[in-house]
Amino acid sequence: TVRIQLSPATPSKLSSASSEASAVPPSFGASGTSSEKLDHTPSTASSASTAAPQSNPLLGSSRQQRILISESASALGEKVSALVCARALETPRLRIALTVGMTSRNAYLSVQRGWQRGACDLASCHFYLFDEFYGPPASLSASTANRSNDATVASSASAAFAPLKCSIDSKSAAAPHFYELREDFLASFPMEQIHRPPPLLSPALAASEYREVLRINTLDLAILAIGPGGRVGWIRSLGEDQQFVNVVDLESEPEQQNKNYGACVTMGLSDVMRIKEVILLSVDRNKSRVVRDVLEEVESGHIRSVAAYLIANHPNIWVLLDSAAASELKHKDAGPQAQVYKDFTFLTRSHDLPSNKNVICISPHPDDTSISAGAALALLADRNHVYSCVATTGHHAYIPGADSPAERIKVRELEAANEAHLLGAAVDYLRLPLYDRSGSQYNEDDILLLVEYFRLREPHIIFLPHTADTHPTHRNVLRAVLGALSQLLSANHQEALKQSPAATESTLSIELFMYEGPWSLFPPRGYNTVCSPPSDMFSKKMAAIDAHVSQTGRTPYGKAAEALAVLRASLVPEQDLAGFGEQPPKLEDKVELFYRVVLRTPSDVAKLV
Repeated sequence: TVRIQLSPATPSKLSSASSEASAVPPSFGASGTSSEKLDHTPSTASSASTAAPQSNPLLGSSRQQRILISESASALGEKVSALVCARALETPRLRIALTVGMTSRNAYLSVQRGWQRGACDLASCHFYLFDEFYGPPASLSASTANRSNDATVASSASAAFAPLKCSIDSKSAAAPHFYELREDFLASFPMEQIHRPPPLLSPALAASEYREVLRINTLDLAILAIGPGGRVGWIRSLGEDQQFVNVVDLESEPEQQNKNYGACVTMGLSDVMRIKEVILLSVDRNKSRVVRDVLEEVESGHIRSVAAYLIANHPNIWVLLDSAAASELKHKDAGPQAQVYKDFTFLTRSHDLPSNKNVICISPHPDDTSISAGAALALLADRNHVYSCVATTGHHAYIPGADSPAERIKVRELEAANEAHLLGAAVDYLRLPLYDRSGSQYNEDDILLLVEYFRLREPHIIFLPHTADTHPTHRNVLRAVLGALSQLLSANHQEALKQSPAATESTLSIELFMYEGPWSLFPPRGYNTVCSPPSDMFSKKMAAIDAHVSQTGRTPYGKAAEALAVLRASLVPEQDLAGFGEQPPKLEDKVELFYRVVLRTPSDVAKLV
C-alpha cells in the first residue's frame, strides 16, 4: 500500500485516482515533451535560418550563458582579463583561440597587463589562430615574403614582454594575422605554443591540416568578436560548408575587409561549438545596431546570424558589451526586463510565466514550502496547479501541549494545509518512512513511494532543496526525490526506445527549481534564478509562514526568511547580475533565489547527485 494522502483539490483527470498503488494511471512521460533540445549543427546549408528553441534562450537554461554590459571598452577588457586569468589558474596548459582586430586586441592588452601584474601565469598556454589570410598581393617583396620562416621569430615563454607595436601593416606580411598577434600579444611565446594553418601550403591543404589539428585538440577558450551582420570572424553563415575549418574566397569582398588577399582559412561553426567556453565581444557605437539585431534574433527564436546562433546554442558563452555597443538595447538599465544579465532566469509578474503546469514543491518538513519558496509558488499559483508536497510528518518538533506523535502530526499537517491555502496551492502528505530512521536515511521504499506520487501528479516543475543543503532530513529527502526521478526518466526512455530504437533520451523533461533556506544558504555561484515577486506575493509568503504557529513561536522563521530576502535583494543585483561598481538591475526589495535545471535523462540526475 502506498501511503500518500492526496489533497481533495486535484485536477479533474485525477479525481477518481485512489491512493493505492493499484490505481496508478499510465506513465506521465508524454506530458513533459522537451522544447529546449538544441541541435549544434544546422540541418541544411540552404536555409536562411535555423530552428531555434521554442523557449526564450535568454530566460535561462542548463546552458551557461551570460550577457554583461560594461561602461567602457577598458572595463570590458578587464572582465576578459579576469576570465582568462581565472581559467589559466584552473588549467595552466589552457588552449585559447584568438582572432585579430581592434576589439580583440584591446582585450588581449588587458590580459597581458593582468599577466604582468602577476594575476596569472600564461607561460604554459597554447594559442590557436581563428583564421588566416592567404594569397598576399603580388607586390610583396621577397624579403617580406620570407618572413614565413618561423625560426626568425622564435623566442622563449620566460622572456619579458616585448614592447607593444601598433604600426604593423597587414599587407606587408605573408601571414598577416599571425604577425599581428605575434608582434603584440604573442611576442614572448615559443612557436611550439602557437598553432595556425600552415603558411607555406595552399589554402586547401592548409585547411585540411588545420582541421585535423582541431579534431585532436579540444580548445578550452575562444576570444571572438561580433562582426558586420552578426558574422563571427569569417564564419558568414550557418551553411554546412561553414561548419569546420574551410577556405573562404575573398575575391568578392571589399578591400577594406579582404586587405587585397585572395583567400582566408578559418575555423567553422562546429569548431566553435566544440570549444569549452566562448567570450564574444562587441564595443563601440557602430556595432550597436548589429548587437541589437543579434539579441532580437535570440529572443525571438528566429536565428539567422552566426553570433545569434552561438549565443542561443553554445553551452558556455559570455557576451561582453561596452555601453556604446549596448546603446540600442531596450531597457538596458531597467533590470531583468532587458534579459541581458548573465544566465539568470527571472520569475516576475512582468515576464511570461509558465501556465497550466503541474507544479510540486517538495517540503521536507511541513513549513519548508513557505519559508523557502512561498513567494515564487504564490506567483505561479495564479496560472498553474501548485501542490505543497509535505514529505515527512514533522512530529519530532517540540509543540507545547501536544505530547504524542499523533497529536503533533495532526497539528503540523493542519498548519501545512493552512499554509497551502494562503499560497493558492493544494497540499499532499507523503509521510516518508525515512523520517523515523536514524539520520533520516532514505531507502528504496521512500523512492518507490515518490515514484508513485509523481506518476499520480505528473509534474512539469518541481521545487526542492538544493544539493548543498546540510540538514539531514532535507538532504535525504532530496536524494530520494532524485532517485525517483532517475527511475522515471529511465522507464520513460525505455518506452521511447520501443517507439524509436534511435531514441537517445526520454520524451519526458522535468524542470527543477532548487531552493535555499535561512539554515542552508546557496554557496557562491550556486544559483541561477531570481524570483522578484511583487509585494502582495511576498505578503502571501509571510502569512503562510505565520500559519505554522507551533513553530514560529519557538523560532522566528518569518523574520529569518524576510531578512534573507532583503539581503539577497540588496546584494545580488550588483554582485551577480551587473558586476561590482556597475549599474545594477532593478529588483523588488525582497527576492528568492533558486538553482534551475532541466532533467531529461538519468545522467542529468546523476550530475546533481
